[in-house]
Amino acid sequence: DPDNVPRNRKPIFYHFPGYLEHRAYNCSVVIKEINGKRYKFIYNYDPYYEYETGKTHDQYQLYNLTDDISETVNLLDYIDIENPNDPNDPSSSEEYQNYLAYKNIANNLAADLHNWLDHGSATPNAPADPTWSPIYGTYKSNYPNIAQAKIGQETGPAPSSIPELAAPLKTSFNILSSSTDAAHNTTLNFSSVAGITYQIQTSTNLNDWVNTGSPITATSGTTSITLPAPNGSSEARRFYRVKLIPFSP
Repeated sequence: DPDNVPRNRKPIFYHFPGYLEHRAYNCSVVIKEINGKRYKFIYNYDPYYEYETGKTHDQYQLYNLTDDISETVNLLDYIDIENPNDPNDPSSSEEYQNYLAYKNIANNLAADLHNWLDHGSATPNAPADPTWSPIYGTYKSNYPNIAQAKIGQETGPAPSSIPELAAPLKTSFNILSSSTDAAHNTTLNFSSVAGITYQIQTSTNLNDWVNTGSPITATSGTTSITLPAPNGSSEARRFYRVKLIPFSP
């Protein structure tokens, strides 16, 4: 029950320490409205539990309930390594771009969830609730590289942040093609994710970059933009790059 949050926008927390039936799993959940969108963050303590043959639950999950009420796209799917061959997962580029775009929101919800589990309030410096004593699951022997001393021990509360990951070049978004017409106008085509905003930047030396034009909100998996030739410029060359603008809580 965090302080300073309007009643109809207070985060909602859930903690499920055990299994209800074969599709259920040991997890903690927070639902919160940020910038007019309702998000659901799930931390799964046992991502190696198979609820059906070969099927497991992602450890970190974030869903935009406002636009995806059926929870079809895990915006943190890039973190997951349990289902690399899942045909229902988005492309690698889309996974990585979703991770970049939503990781600040995910960290905000993860911090709220951790604080609540740790002492009964999402407010970091709030006094601990003396009646709050959640029961956690335990580490199991099927966790990869698990230390023997940890097996059977309580997991403790969900972490206060999501993993900070880099991306191999092949999974990062990039400029797919470019062309220049006779008037020196340049057209760029780059991979994108619908609903995510990007900024084109230019440089003459690959060190100093400046924004060119207004931010662009993508509507599909590929975005095309034509940039006018520099007006009266004496530039011998110009470089372009695309910067993804992450959502901020």
